[in-house]
Amino acid sequence: MQLLDHYLRLERLDPGTDALFVSLKGPARGARMTPAGLRSLFRHHRETTGVKLANPHRMRHNYATEMLRAGVGFPVLMKLLGHTSPETTMRYVDVTLNDLQREPQLARSKPRHLIPQPKTSPAPLRAGLDGVIDSLLAAQHVLEIFRRALPDNTSRRCLNRLSNRLTKIVTEARKLATP
Repeated sequence: MQLLDHYLRLERLDPGTDALFVSLKGPARGARMTPAGLRSLFRHHRETTGVKLANPHRMRHNYATEMLRAGVGFPVLMKLLGHTSPETTMRYVDVTLNDLQREPQLARSKPRHLIPQPKTSPAPLRAGLDGVIDSLLAAQHVLEIFRRALPDNTSRRCLNRLSNRLTKIVTEARKLATP
């Protein structure tokens, strides 16, 4: 955030513009940067730094993932990204094992809606294969809740297939745990 603040205060010529990225050189100085100009800027910095995966589209993926982790609801994230389909938004979000473990805990400790709290305290996170199985089951539960809220369409069928795949993965993981 400090770098962005520095850029906004010192680098942009017109602080009144709503454009985040503006051209700093040439005849278009101060004008909104074009998509081609932004790609060129990224290409230059990739070559000078050796960072291979830096590009505007990667920033969009990171933004989607960080917004979801910050607690932005999935329907809101879809709107922010300009998507009409949950499948498209899911391609942008990178969900890790830590996310799968954290979300159910967070949902129980800070519910977003007025739903009754469970009478028992949440189970501690388990390590190893048991923790992975717990996370898979939690992900399957969340998918099922979301799936039920959807109309009977392609999205709902897609989530149903994902849930079935998770069931198979859990079954295989349990076989690994059994000696």
